[in-house]
Amino acid sequence: MKMKFIFLTILFKSLLEIVYYFYVYSNYSYAGFNWDPNYFKAIISYTYLILFILLMQKDFTKPSSQLFLLFIYITFIPLSSYYWTNDASSVYFNMVSACFILIILLLNFLKLPLLTKINFVKVRSLDIVNFIFITTLFLLIIFTIILGGIDLRSLDFNSVYELRSESEINGLLGYLFNWIPKVFIPLLLVTYFFERKKFRLSLAIFMQVYFYLMTGHKSFLFSVVLILGLSYILKSKNFQYYLAYFFSAILIISVVLYEISKNIFFIALMPVRQLNIPSHLSFEHFEFFSVNPKLYFSESIIGNLLNIESPYNIHSTFIIGGGNVNANTGFLADAYDNGGLILMLIYSLIFAVFLKLIDALSSGSFNSNIYTAYVVYMIVILNDTGLLTTMLTSGLIILLIFLYFFSSTESKKFEFRSSDS
Repeated sequence: MKMKFIFLTILFKSLLEIVYYFYVYSNYSYAGFNWDPNYFKAIISYTYLILFILLMQKDFTKPSSQLFLLFIYITFIPLSSYYWTNDASSVYFNMVSACFILIILLLNFLKLPLLTKINFVKVRSLDIVNFIFITTLFLLIIFTIILGGIDLRSLDFNSVYELRSESEINGLLGYLFNWIPKVFIPLLLVTYFFERKKFRLSLAIFMQVYFYLMTGHKSFLFSVVLILGLSYILKSKNFQYYLAYFFSAILIISVVLYEISKNIFFIALMPVRQLNIPSHLSFEHFEFFSVNPKLYFSESIIGNLLNIESPYNIHSTFIIGGGNVNANTGFLADAYDNGGLILMLIYSLIFAVFLKLIDALSSGSFNSNIYTAYVVYMIVILNDTGLLTTMLTSGLIILLIFLYFFSSTESKKFEFRSSDS
């Protein structure tokens, strides 16, 4: 069965590279997407991918295995494709590959102690979901007043970056601003999908689309497709196959819609924004910090607490972005920025423990797949955001708290029959 898994994964990687050559490179060469292929590196990139599949466990029913496979699809495969199509650094690519091997080994052999769950007598998971729903509605009203509601520039791809720069909010409201589309609404989307509450699911979808129309963040639009699409295929017994079908279909649909409309938005949203840009920026960060002083957490909350001064006059992500663009990167590249390979390995350990923690939260659940669905958007966020930023600003810690409550108040309302799609 692994031969079919390998074939489908290689098929997606090949499709991504074909789309890159014919659509991304030709339209975005000005943004640093080049075509400078190194075919020996191509062999290396495919070899690593096959090795990962062979090392992974055959059981894809656990959230940790499902989430890590998703991470391979959105992080390693685009990175490995960029590696050989742009003749990028072998040093960095081997570092990332070593981190992935470490994560696989930890997932195979690491065992966490059982979590002690609180026995809530009066509080039900339904009460928590209703609290999230009401809180989200209230916050959307607040941010509508602050931002002025829907901005028509969100409908114009060329204007969304201007809109995004104007919708930045700091302080406590800034945290809530990030938690709405990254924690609260995704929790509602997943819950209502598995509960089959179509009206409330429609409201949650509207909330996320509305948030995009206010802010211009394209990833919020993609999150709806990702969360609901993966929630649907999680019903299948062969998640690993349907994940390949899902991402391959998104690439093909993006190309078809572009060919029909000639609107670059369909290429820009997927694959460019979600796959190509994070891999490109990951190598850009390595190239910069391999020859310049590392940050050692000077730009994070740790640096603020310990009074560690940054070696740069402006935030390093703006330096890498050419002064005008905030070029954030994923948690592995961010780890290299702050502490090199050693920190990359430490972050990989933390990531593996996080995945195992989701397994522990889902233990005893009537449907462990819902815990996978709750976390999928955070896996995407980790592809272009640092670990500490994801934990605090993006709300990963808040999400884990909610999942702990859900786990402690587990009920049969999430039970459904797993079936092949």
